[in-house]
Amino acid sequence: MNRQGTTRRRALATIMGGALVTSLAAIGADGALAAPTVLMQDGFESGTMSAWTSNTGMVVQQSVVDSGLYAARAQLAGSGASASRTLSTTYPAATVSFRLNVQAQTGTTSVNFSKIRTSSGTAIAEIFLSTTRKLGVRNDYTGVSTTSTVAIPDTAWHTISFGIWVNGTSSTTTVSLDGTPIPALAMSTDLGTTPVGRVQIGENLTGRTADLVFDSVAISGLVDFSTAVFSPMIHNVACPAKLAAPCAR
Repeated sequence: MNRQGTTRRRALATIMGGALVTSLAAIGADGALAAPTVLMQDGFESGTMSAWTSNTGMVVQQSVVDSGLYAARAQLAGSGASASRTLSTTYPAATVSFRLNVQAQTGTTSVNFSKIRTSSGTAIAEIFLSTTRKLGVRNDYTGVSTTSTVAIPDTAWHTISFGIWVNGTSSTTTVSLDGTPIPALAMSTDLGTTPVGRVQIGENLTGRTADLVFDSVAISGLVDFSTAVFSPMIHNVACPAKLAAPCAR
């Protein structure tokens, strides 16, 4: 790989491991800053899951809320509960960020709580909680899972940011918790070459037992990586209004 390509990859790992909505900013050859496309923001304040293309089992409720009046809940009791947003176009890089409250998790199987997919629905990568509530990433292209030493306690709100760059054997995955990158999950890997077309929250698989609450979801993506050199930047524009302050950190 040439020097510019190496710079892109390393910088993306830094960028996508940043704060609430990790940066996909790019500086082109002319020095102009290219902001990522904000694809969706949903704080569930409509009281519905209407911002999502499909929803199975997730409900908007008021019992456990981070801010505002509503949040979305996935109560897994052997059956799946998830929502998916199909993007209007595909993106080689995408980030999903949200507030997460793990009310409970039991059983002997890890729980996946967000997946990034191709437009046809094939999973590219996903973030999960191990049976000991450690954060991990599964590369669905290679079938390899990596678990960190970072745990999420029950019944507290945390900011999760999960991003990928699909670029063959030079692909990248990154995760941050409350604005702090998790080094073990900032990986250079092979995610194939099919770009991102869908983003999911919640767990669609059966056989899991957990109670997960989501709030303030934001999805962003970047289309053109061909001439870009990446630069860390937090994009407040990608934050739902009720998360403006955390995004500004």
